[in-house]
Amino acid sequence: MHFHCTQCRHHFCSGCYSVFHAKNKCPHPGCPIKRSLHAHHPRDCLFYLRDWDVLRLQRLLQDNRVVFNTDPPAGTRATTGGGCQVMEQKETMAGLKDEPCGKETQAGYAGLCQAHYKEYLVNLINSYSLDPAVLYSLQEVELVWQRCLPAAQLPPRGPAEDDETYAGRLIKKLMDEVDLGPKIPRRQKTDARGLH
Repeated sequence: MHFHCTQCRHHFCSGCYSVFHAKNKCPHPGCPIKRSLHAHHPRDCLFYLRDWDVLRLQRLLQDNRVVFNTDPPAGTRATTGGGCQVMEQKETMAGLKDEPCGKETQAGYAGLCQAHYKEYLVNLINSYSLDPAVLYSLQEVELVWQRCLPAAQLPPRGPAEDDETYAGRLIKKLMDEVDLGPKIPRRQKTDARGLH
């Protein structure tokens, strides 16, 4: 997630491309975590969605009729020793080396380990501009609200509002006022004529 350029030393998130800020270098006024190395990830960044379980990520896709793989690609077969075959750059005593991930794969994860399967699902979620907020619990939306809108007062709960209704109102307001990550690659939307 945290990458840095070996030439210019730029630190960024591989999920949303947000800049990592060094201690006390954050340009966001009132940032509550400015005393640590951090980035301001949007709510649809892999940084947060990697903590969701696979079924929840799949549900977000299914609810939006987005097809995803659960079987390995046609024509592929398990390799000797098994393991996830996604190539990764690994640090060795001799320097950096490209090698397969090698972590255990599970049935229903398209031949990938759990981490790479989640990354695949989040990539689909991002490419279709799906907002994870629609599945937030009340506790989650309150936490995201504090993170995304720290200066804004959390709207008070109505006297007869239950958790689900209050959460729904907060989610709608969050989705209306805070955009998804602007730098995350997304599919181009087309109009009725097929133009971007």
